[in-house]
Amino acid sequence: MAYAALVSLTHVLDQTLNRDYQYLILGEKQQIASLLEKVSFLQDFLDNSSQKNIKTVECLESLIRDAAYKAEDIVESHMTDRICEESASHRIWQILTKPFAWARHALAWSGFSTFFHKLEKVIKEIDSIKKRVEKIEDESDFQDQQQFRSTLHVGSSRNAPGGKSVVVGFDDDMLEIKTRLISGSSDLQTVALVGMGGIGKTTVAQKVYEDAFIEYHFDIRAWVTVSQNYNLQEILLGLIDCTKKLSNEMHNGSIDKLVELLYKTLKRRRYLIVMDDVWDTKFWDDSSVKSVFPNDKNGSRIMLTTKEEKVAFSANSCPPLHRMHFLDEEDSWKLFCEKVFGEDCCPS
Repeated sequence: MAYAALVSLTHVLDQTLNRDYQYLILGEKQQIASLLEKVSFLQDFLDNSSQKNIKTVECLESLIRDAAYKAEDIVESHMTDRICEESASHRIWQILTKPFAWARHALAWSGFSTFFHKLEKVIKEIDSIKKRVEKIEDESDFQDQQQFRSTLHVGSSRNAPGGKSVVVGFDDDMLEIKTRLISGSSDLQTVALVGMGGIGKTTVAQKVYEDAFIEYHFDIRAWVTVSQNYNLQEILLGLIDCTKKLSNEMHNGSIDKLVELLYKTLKRRRYLIVMDDVWDTKFWDDSSVKSVFPNDKNGSRIMLTTKEEKVAFSANSCPPLHRMHFLDEEDSWKLFCEKVFGEDCCPS
């Protein structure tokens, strides 16, 4: 929960500095930039904390979470007030106070003073936590949480399935899918790849997932293989594993807790979730699955691969379904040569 709170706060601070910067005065920009630097430090700490220090980390997590939520409330409330004031009264100020421009600036500075003192108090709390973190890092040799992750057998990874995939004859498919992922409605949409087993759905999805532009376009990407005999808890853990470090607390958490954590991690971020090899409509009928993915109207996408059209329709896939086609004779020969000889033609 602490990590999710930091992610949410980071997004708010980034948005404030980069999108709403025109509503800030110089002192506010410097304060928010300073806070963002401290938050990044704490995120790195949670990213790299080891399981042997789990009790210490859990103690700090509650402090980090509370401070992050407090800071986010202060910044969001201040920016909302500032934007509303600016947009609603801009013309009135121009007419009535043009001769007294100093009055407007005086009110802005008054608001800044209140905001500054509130946020400064939270920053001091975060500084105190930061000093404790630095002390822990000096005293302990933190090990990477990969040791824990290696004991967790779920069908997912931070990237799509490894290994070099040979792709022949699917250039048009990949171009169409990439176009659908990055364009169209800003609403959350599902893009479904449908076709018989072995036709190349996963390979095409993997190539699209690993595309440099797709990686740049989405804030978060996650891949999970569902399969026929899936376990919902493992699916959720797999998706979380793609976006952050897993902990014992998460591994032992209930489905409701995991759903909440994943939802908060994805909230306000443009994400791409790949659900590979979905067999049954009951997976999408599960209310826990439906409640995981927020629709912030920012162009987030879900891409699924399935053999069954009914599964794609159950997931409310954006029409038309992308039906994978068979290779023609020329492409089939090229694929055969690539697989057997490692080149696109038969050697003499």
